[in-house]
Amino acid sequence: MKQSVVKADSAVQEYKPMNIQEKDYLTVKDLQSYLGFGKNKIYTLVNQNDFPKIKIGKNFLIPKEELNIYLKRKIYKTIDM
Repeated sequence: MKQSVVKADSAVQEYKPMNIQEKDYLTVKDLQSYLGFGKNKIYTLVNQNDFPKIKIGKNFLIPKEELNIYLKRKIYKTIDM
């Protein structure tokens, strides 16, 4: 009886985490790296009423496109934190 051999490497792709530049939605941790702020400062920012976010349970997703629009609107203004 013959056994067929399947090459596993052709069917399995290696997992590579996405670069922040490639993501459409950022997590709080991504946002820390993206803006260079600490966790407390990021949560203060994310919890502001006009900050663009999607809340899923206790987690936040931040649409990067909306974030950039938000930041451009605030260029010459102070963000109270």
